[in-house]
Amino acid sequence: MEAYRYSTGVDFIDRALNGGFSGGSLVLLEYDTGSPKNIFIKEFLKSGLKEREQIYAVLTDGKISSIFDENELQGFSKNNFVVVDGFTNAFEWSEVKPDVDHRIDDISSIKKVHEVLRKAVEPFDNKKTTRGLIDSLSTLFMAENYSDLKQRQNPSLIPKYLLHQSVMCKSVGSVLMCTLHQGTQDESFERMIENISDYVLRLKTKETEEGYENYLSILTAKNYNRPSLKYKIALDNEKLVASGA
Repeated sequence: MEAYRYSTGVDFIDRALNGGFSGGSLVLLEYDTGSPKNIFIKEFLKSGLKEREQIYAVLTDGKISSIFDENELQGFSKNNFVVVDGFTNAFEWSEVKPDVDHRIDDISSIKKVHEVLRKAVEPFDNKKTTRGLIDSLSTLFMAENYSDLKQRQNPSLIPKYLLHQSVMCKSVGSVLMCTLHQGTQDESFERMIENISDYVLRLKTKETEEGYENYLSILTAKNYNRPSLKYKIALDNEKLVASGA
C-alpha cells in the first residue's frame, strides 16, 4: 500500500513529487535571505488545514502573524492547529505581545523546546495524519551555541533530536518540515541535517540587473547523487509558480 502523500500546497512541486511528501518523511527547506520562505511555509500549512490534518508549528524565526494575517488566524481551530512560540519570550521582545497559548522561554536547549512541543500536542490523535514545522533550525543552532559559547566542545544536539523525530515520523506516517537559513551555521551542521532528511528543498535568491530572481531545487533521498529538479519561481497572487527551468 502506497504511503499517504502530504501536499506541499504548491502545484508544480506536488506534480514533481507524485502528489507531495511521502508519509514518514523528514523535509529540509534551505533558504536564502530574501527568498519566499514564508510563502512556501504558508502554503504547506494551509494545505494541511484544507485536508483536516493535525498540524503543529514551532516558530523561532518570527510570530505566526508573520505568516498568516489576523483574519486567517481567526478561522483556524486550536483543536488541530497548534502553534508553539519560540520567538517572543526567548528573545525578550517586551513590546511584542504573545498571540498563542504555548511559548518557549529558552530555545538554547532542544530538550526544553521538545518539552513544550510535547505538551502542546498531547491532545492530538496518533491515528490521524499529522504534519509539523520547525522554523527555523538556524535560530535554534545559534541559540544553542551562544548559551555555551565559552565551553563549546560538544557537538550540537539538534541533529540527534531530528534523527529521533525522523524515526517517529516513519513509525506513525507523519511528516516534519524544518527550515534552515543557508550559510548562518557550520557547513558540517548543514550536511548532517541534509543526510538525515528524506527531501531537501533549496530556495535560492539571485541578484540580476532587473532585480532578484528566485530558484527552487528539489532533492530526495533517492536522487542525492543525481542532478536535482530545478525551477525558476515567481509569485502569482501570493502563490508560488514555476516560471521556467
